[in-house]
Amino acid sequence: MLIPALLLLAAQAQTPQKITFDGQVVNSLTGEPVRKASLTLEPTAKGEPTSAAAGLDGKFLFPDVPAGAYRLIVRKEGFAEVTIGRRNGPPGLREPLTFADGDRKTAYTVKLTPLGVITGRVLDTDGDPIRGIPVAALSYHYTSKGREFREVRSGTTNDLGQYRIFDLNPGKYFVRTSPRNPMRVTPRAGGEEFFLSHYYPGSPEPGGATMIEVQPGREVGGIEFSLPKARYANISGRVNLPDGATNASIGLMATSDTGTSTSTTSIQNKDGKFQMHGVAPGTLHVIGSYTLNGLRHSATVPVQVAFDDISGIELNPIAPMDISGSVRIEGQHQTKTSEIQIALTGPGRNVTATVDEQGRLAFRNVEPGAYRVDSGSYSNLYLKAVTWGTADVTASEIDLRNGLPPRSDIAVVLSADGGEITGAVSDDERKPATGIVALAPQSGHRSQPFFKFANVTGSGAYTIRGIAPGSYKIYAWDSVDRNAVMYDPTFLPQFDSTAKTVEVARGEKKTIDLVRVILPESLR
Repeated sequence: MLIPALLLLAAQAQTPQKITFDGQVVNSLTGEPVRKASLTLEPTAKGEPTSAAAGLDGKFLFPDVPAGAYRLIVRKEGFAEVTIGRRNGPPGLREPLTFADGDRKTAYTVKLTPLGVITGRVLDTDGDPIRGIPVAALSYHYTSKGREFREVRSGTTNDLGQYRIFDLNPGKYFVRTSPRNPMRVTPRAGGEEFFLSHYYPGSPEPGGATMIEVQPGREVGGIEFSLPKARYANISGRVNLPDGATNASIGLMATSDTGTSTSTTSIQNKDGKFQMHGVAPGTLHVIGSYTLNGLRHSATVPVQVAFDDISGIELNPIAPMDISGSVRIEGQHQTKTSEIQIALTGPGRNVTATVDEQGRLAFRNVEPGAYRVDSGSYSNLYLKAVTWGTADVTASEIDLRNGLPPRSDIAVVLSADGGEITGAVSDDERKPATGIVALAPQSGHRSQPFFKFANVTGSGAYTIRGIAPGSYKIYAWDSVDRNAVMYDPTFLPQFDSTAKTVEVARGEKKTIDLVRVILPESLR
């Protein structure tokens, strides 16, 4: 009987033992239990997630979970979601939960932060309530076009003009009465009046807005608006249509604080006349187009719309264009020219070129418009020059609104003779730290290709190659939005005291050690 018993014990020893994990979810402000929160243990490697629910006392139990490393995700309506073990999460929450065979982890506490609320009223200039007005809380994010607002949460006014925006993460917000569609191209009676969109405390433009800070679990009240009415504009003109033209259309492209949007409608008039009614103020582009011989012809005219009508616009659409050019790489390198990505970027447009092994560049079917040449970013190369015919357009636009002028080839020159910076990044305790290093140009061209970034390894080491000759500042953060670094002029000055200035010559190598900055939650 001894042998079977020993075999049984050996088999049990070889069988992985499940773990037990229990604890409680509490309110981070009051310490009170959070009822009915949902919890998920998600393996950092392969494996199925396991879920549990907190009871009325906030307590939870995972009774039978395989050993391993896990992210813990905790959710509850009215509270900010928490993820423990997310690599780019807040400091203190980045390490995963790790369990060995047979572990029993008890009395683990998860703190959830209650969300905030913004309330207020929307009135007209006589002090009367306006019902049905959307009001939005906005934060901003960064794109290649710069800083743009993003709607986080919204509410709508009731019959008393009151609104309530709830479930807001703690932080700072702009509040705006949401604009109506700035492009309504269906005919309506002229002379209409509409309530204008405003930012709190009373500006039609984002530059005059004041940020509102929402504290955890608190209500910010009294955010009131007094909205004026104004007559929206009508826009009229003509799209000149040749014989045989079909599918004629007119449209508006609007670039606002929330991005770019486009609206079009068909032109029914055979003579190409159009009218657009009820157009909200803003910077717009009027776009006219038609199809001829299977090709879409188009023309774009920028307009600044206020409250007066705009008439007499003439649009002469032209066919899409093919643009040729070349890409050349100077110095010793291993990069194939066919790996280089060159694009033309403009409002609402992005056209990518084909580049062959001999460096011949070709853009196909480019619509009329104003474009910048985007050469992309490369770890071992820097952009030396972009020319269009005889003009240097490294940091300026090329105008294709009236077609291709003579000598319109695009020549892009990249160089492999850039500088190199290496170094180590440490935290406040002078220990090696991970993060992101950014190199920002201070002189010469300051467009996107001249910024350089490097991820910091676990040992704190970083390397930046392909640096264009010039003056730079170098920064280190635990994490950062790269578009904020490149496109928001207000972002970097906040960290200038932590940056180092460096001059880089052609082919020069330098060593610079940095102390990492923990980016505030409000700037992530």
